Amino acid sequence: MEKYIEPTVLDSMLDFKANDSTYLDKINSLIDWKKVKSILDKKYRWTKNTSGSRAYSPLLLFKILLVQSWEKLSDPQAEFALKDRLSVIRFVGVSVSGEVPDHSTISRFRSRLLELEIFDELFSEINRQLSELNLIVKSRKEAIIDATLVESSCRPRKVVNDIAEDRHEGDDDNDSSCGGSGGNNESNISYSKDTDASWLKKGNRAYYGYKQFFCVNSDGYILGEMVKSARESEVRNLAPLLQKLNLPKGTAIYADKGYSSESNRKDISGTYADMIMYKAARNKPLTGFQKFHNKAVSKVRYVVEQAIGLIKLHFGYTRSRFIGIDKVRLELSIHCMAYNLRKGALRMIDKI
Repeated sequence: MEKYIEPTVLDSMLDFKANDSTYLDKINSLIDWKKVKSILDKKYRWTKNTSGSRAYSPLLLFKILLVQSWEKLSDPQAEFALKDRLSVIRFVGVSVSGEVPDHSTISRFRSRLLELEIFDELFSEINRQLSELNLIVKSRKEAIIDATLVESSCRPRKVVNDIAEDRHEGDDDNDSSCGGSGGNNESNISYSKDTDASWLKKGNRAYYGYKQFFCVNSDGYILGEMVKSARESEVRNLAPLLQKLNLPKGTAIYADKGYSSESNRKDISGTYADMIMYKAARNKPLTGFQKFHNKAVSKVRYVVEQAIGLIKLHFGYTRSRFIGIDKVRLELSIHCMAYNLRKGALRMIDKI
């Protein structure tokens, strides 16, 4: 597969040896960047920057966003890495002796991509290439779904008293205590610049932020994501997530008890295989079959929890860097693409 290298090529590449490669070099050789570049060039218009010089390629800037996920870098830290670290210089495609994008250029590019709304297309292209390499196996029709909380970058100092609580084992489907939009008006007060975020109590701790939904396959590759306010319940967001994913007919939908409701089972019936765990209700314990079903589902569901845990651990994604649901969703999309790319590169190494 031919690899795309920017015209302002790496002078350092001349002395680069294959056995000195890092994970960034392996990812660079894994993807046909020309196809990613064509998606960016189709919508992103770039000719000259504000000083009149030739502007940076959108592919180069997109690669910087990926590096920021892998290395947990802020915009100023990314600017420094482009001047200091050879592995980053090689991956992005800048010259050791030339100019590099500064932190404000990186920030403006991120905002511009948000306006263009092309992250789903970029995500699909990366997953398509991983499928061609047989890393994401299309014949496996499992979709494993779960959600996690990510705190807002502007967490209020004041914690309100009446906060929606996360779901419990005995909650009814229509109970507002399961993280839905119920509760009195006091719990809607945010005391924060990030008004898209909301409060949710989980256990003994109150979170102010967002609920992020993930869908992975049985190998742990992320197939899609969705971001909602923290108060949004899982049970009411299964249908919107499945509609966004557009999964093949017959896919087995694995999900925990938070997605268990008659309406959800009715929605997937006839289109998908129902592998949602059953939830006990008041005065209605689980049957023997339902307990057996739940055990079978739990043996598969750990994959999505593992993916979420790895993103939080390795990318430091327990708190968003940005304000507003659109920017938080952009941040999550970049993390998901970065996660799949790194996972694919490590899987290819294991096959060698």
